[in-house]
Amino acid sequence: MAVSGPPAAAIAQGARYGQGRVRPGPALSQLLALFAAQVLSFAAPVVVLAALARWTSSEEFASAAFGMATGVLLRALVEYGFEFTGLSLLARHDEHSSGRRDLIMNVFVARTYLAGFAALVAVAVVVAQGWSGSSVLAALFAVAVAVGGLNHGWVMIAEGRARTFVVIDSALRCVGVGLGLLLFWRTGHATLLPGALLASTLIAAGLQHQLLGLGWPRALHLRWHSVWSSLSEHRHGLLLRLSVLLYTSGIAVILGVTSSPSELVLFAPAEKLLRAFLTLLMPLSQLAAPGVARAVARDAAEGAAVARKALRATLGFGVVLAVLLGLLGEPLIGLVFGDAYRPSGGYLLALVPCVVVVAVSNALGLQWLLPAGESRLAGRAALAGGLAGGAAAVLLCPREGAWGAVIAMTLAEVVVTAVLAWVCLFGRQRSRLWLRDGSGVRSAAT
Repeated sequence: MAVSGPPAAAIAQGARYGQGRVRPGPALSQLLALFAAQVLSFAAPVVVLAALARWTSSEEFASAAFGMATGVLLRALVEYGFEFTGLSLLARHDEHSSGRRDLIMNVFVARTYLAGFAALVAVAVVVAQGWSGSSVLAALFAVAVAVGGLNHGWVMIAEGRARTFVVIDSALRCVGVGLGLLLFWRTGHATLLPGALLASTLIAAGLQHQLLGLGWPRALHLRWHSVWSSLSEHRHGLLLRLSVLLYTSGIAVILGVTSSPSELVLFAPAEKLLRAFLTLLMPLSQLAAPGVARAVARDAAEGAAVARKALRATLGFGVVLAVLLGLLGEPLIGLVFGDAYRPSGGYLLALVPCVVVVAVSNALGLQWLLPAGESRLAGRAALAGGLAGGAAAVLLCPREGAWGAVIAMTLAEVVVTAVLAWVCLFGRQRSRLWLRDGSGVRSAAT
């Protein structure tokens, strides 16, 4: 199950459709904008890794890949799942109320503290590895990715300004990547690339902060107990996000720690292209979830019927994507990363079934359980997959290298889908997808 900021925010916002607060037209344009942001979020690291694969040594490439994977985990800590629970709290306040401002500022300051902690973790890794060039490069990439969690996308999406958020975030992301690649190409210093990405990310967060009319001095004087209250209130969203990342980026981190850099060099291109293809599944979830939420608000059985139709469409599209990935995977690796990385095509081919498995888990989790108000069940399924995949990676990666990571990732996706299927088939009545009679079933919107 692929969970990320913009799609999760769109799903959470979809719960408001049943109350007539959002019109379908603007919502569709917002979802398309969020899809563009999702595509760019995966395209940027692929472009960066492709440049590093062609212009640097395999050691620096492995360090960058390890730093990015670590940064994704740290970013999940910085974001803390606020986008899962923050939108429902934000909807309780008027646009210009003091409560709204306090909520946003509490979240921003909490994320700032968490970003500082993430930077300290990256520095600790550098110190532990002896301040080598590779460790500094990995730490810079980790920090550059992690501070992306400081953005105010969850607020701008809730207020119908998703397109503004996407323009700011995407434009500065492209500027950061382009400037970093130019500096890297002209000077040969790979550390300038994550430096440019970090600068552009901080500028984007600052622009969003100003567009929301938030003042900087107030953020410095918020009391610690307000921050702690925010962290405690949103802990369930963090659990869901970390569980998903444990069996996605977490497996690459485990591979980098427990195996040789050459194994990570082989696995990283396959994993990145797989995630890029999985991104193409998200528009269906983004478009289906609000419709399911509207239907569930009226009647649980009607919502289940809409979700079943979405399941068939998502599964069919997943099969098509799996066939295309199987046919084009190895040529794409050669085209994007260079001929030296074509051996990664074997690992990518082994990961092709994950596309179909993730299509099913997206349909069951993102398109049914979350719109139906069963986020805890979705989180438990993700946790089960994360524990299974993480344990398999720890056991297999030291001995099998990249193949161990492939097995662990496939096992994790299968476990997540199996748990979600069990919940939707045999779980409590309001979570069952194959409801025939909505009588006696409490709506998720109640």
